[in-house]
Amino acid sequence: MRRLFVLLSVAVASGVALAAETGTITGELGYPGEYVPALYIAAFALDAGETRIFVTTDGQQTFTLGDMKPGNYALVAYLKEDTTIAGGYTRFALTDLSTQYNDHTLLQVPVVAGKTTTGVQIRDWYAPAGTFPAFPGIK
Repeated sequence: MRRLFVLLSVAVASGVALAAETGTITGELGYPGEYVPALYIAAFALDAGETRIFVTTDGQQTFTLGDMKPGNYALVAYLKEDTTIAGGYTRFALTDLSTQYNDHTLLQVPVVAGKTTTGVQIRDWYAPAGTFPAFPGIK
């Protein structure tokens, strides 16, 4: 019985350690229309060159990207029905979206193990074509 307890304790501790090795990103989605359509959110790992794709549903206004490896990410959303249309998390997204501030550079989103990065706003759909990376596709 003691051996079973030790094995279960190790398994639980390993699970906790594994969960602490990743982080989470949360934020809001915006779209220039009456509602937010279904989107793909691409999290481009700037340090590792990897990309993770998340899917949202029609009308979804918030997102949570879990199980993210620590590092810096750039976030771009693509219309699910037309992935050539993209919006990003940029300095422009943090403004009132007026044209007097035209910095559409993607912002870095830091992910720290065991932590949640909050306040990310993917709502810059006004950048000139080709500003954001092309949709990487689903693998």
